[in-house]
Amino acid sequence: MLAARPYRDRFRRALGVGRGQRLVLLNSTWSTRSLLGDGDNDGDDSLPALLPRLMSELPADEYRVAAVLHPNIWHGHGPGQIRAWLDRARRCGLALIDPLEDWRQALVAADLVIGDHGSVTYYAAALGTPVLLGAAPLESLDPQAPIAGFIRTAPRLDTRSPLRGQVDTLIEDHTPQPGPPRFTSSVPGEAAARLRRVFYELMGAPEPPRPALLVPLPLPAPEPARRTAPLRVLTRLRAGAEVAVTRYTDTAREPDGAGEAHLAMHEDTRDPGQLDLADVIFRDSAPDDPRLGPPGRWTAEVLARHPALRTRGIRHGARVLRRPDP
Repeated sequence: MLAARPYRDRFRRALGVGRGQRLVLLNSTWSTRSLLGDGDNDGDDSLPALLPRLMSELPADEYRVAAVLHPNIWHGHGPGQIRAWLDRARRCGLALIDPLEDWRQALVAADLVIGDHGSVTYYAAALGTPVLLGAAPLESLDPQAPIAGFIRTAPRLDTRSPLRGQVDTLIEDHTPQPGPPRFTSSVPGEAAARLRRVFYELMGAPEPPRPALLVPLPLPAPEPARRTAPLRVLTRLRAGAEVAVTRYTDTAREPDGAGEAHLAMHEDTRDPGQLDLADVIFRDSAPDDPRLGPPGRWTAEVLARHPALRTRGIRHGARVLRRPDP
């Protein structure tokens, strides 16, 4: 992971993190006291309860949220059950990271990790990434273990307080702990050479004369942030003709202070009956997608189905092709 740091921006782009966005990565190990377990032992699953709030409080265009779950979670519950539990969050833009292939790239790319007592959370701290503990069962750890020392001193997520302020404050004021990187490796950058030497000594075989080289971390498959859940869009007029737009995946959110709100719906919403309530209907597509035809044809079809609609548009990358109100 240290060797892959120069490619951090590439990993972020592959994971759908846009310019100026912050990547918040949730991580759960395999345990009844983990972030996906009952956390504080109160009987409630921490992660399913935390995700709706996190996706609601963090503006959709300012944050990218992803999750890395221990492979045993996927094996124990099954991929279908995991995706069912996290379906709402995924429709709000949550990215589920491959726990075998892409978790290291996600750690390198992350701006903040919300985790527990698992090794991935500890690796995040070793990389110097800000960590908030969403579950921290200190009593189940060896008190002499380095991870126990980290758990005792790392900041904890306060689920009774607003989440965005905690995320932003830790990112902006973070000071890495010296313990995790020191314990993880006393000779950073030398692991390949030292480990190969030990392995060949154990085999009683001569070590090859060529340098010990690492296999580079591959670029993850592109994971764009696709949100099909309804979006509450707040607009405020700034100085001059500039308009500030903030989108939330919480349709109950009301504007704070001066401003107006409208409801934006992806055409592929799970509940198509809600489209008649939308002020804006949009979809993600290339402008030359043969399945949809030209943008004008798609617009005409949407207007025919929803004649009361105010605005409609096709988003292609960072561009929005739209026809304004008459």
